[in-house]
Amino acid sequence: MNTPVPALDLSGTRAVVVGGNSGIGLATAGALLSQGCLVRITGRDPATMDNALASLTPWSDAVTGQCFDINDRVRSQEFLDAIRNEWGTMDLLVNCAGISRRAAPQELIDDHWDEVVATNLSSQFKFVRDAYPLLRGHQRAARVVLIGSMTSIFGTAIGAAYAASKGGVVQLARSLAAAWAGDNILVNAVLPGWVRTPLTDAGRLSHPDYYSRIDERIPLGRWAEPGDIADVILFLCSDLSRYITGSALTVDGGLSGVF
Repeated sequence: MNTPVPALDLSGTRAVVVGGNSGIGLATAGALLSQGCLVRITGRDPATMDNALASLTPWSDAVTGQCFDINDRVRSQEFLDAIRNEWGTMDLLVNCAGISRRAAPQELIDDHWDEVVATNLSSQFKFVRDAYPLLRGHQRAARVVLIGSMTSIFGTAIGAAYAASKGGVVQLARSLAAAWAGDNILVNAVLPGWVRTPLTDAGRLSHPDYYSRIDERIPLGRWAEPGDIADVILFLCSDLSRYITGSALTVDGGLSGVF
């Protein structure tokens, strides 16, 4: 088990990681737990949740998980009510929930557009809005970290809904940061590049020619691992980021600089 780094020590803080049962979310949960957080993770799939909790057994006393769809307003509110009853407050909120539907724009059906925008953007707003009473007024600034994408910066031919939703995440983070600074809530976005996750693994299988061209274009020469992104999220949750709000940090191995 890792030893907390003093500048990153989050002992006793209470964190929620939405979409914390796989990929970047799971790596983020592990990073926060390693620095002393109490963590609640959410996800949709029970089997994936069981695997996630099993992988976090070194911190089994500090982590629990709950399965529900972030688009389900009733279940989301029940989860927040349970947090209020158990903790009374929330120090950190990281929203990693996200989906993609890959198709050329002219072939993208309405239901798939709506599904992506609802999950990646609308649900992020609604959940953090509803969590606001738990986040406001802390002596140590609460943190909200939203997950955008490198496609928040530039488009993608087979992911119009994804790029549009992730671009919206950046503007949402900036707007929340401006609105809530007086409540001592810092809000930032992280924009990952190509990361090896279940989401991108599916894309590699469905569009092998497209994805085969990516590796050679990343200046650092490799895709990110989920832990590479989680470390940046950990920084934004720590006191090292005490003067950062309304920012969008790109973590893409230099790809956006040469795209």
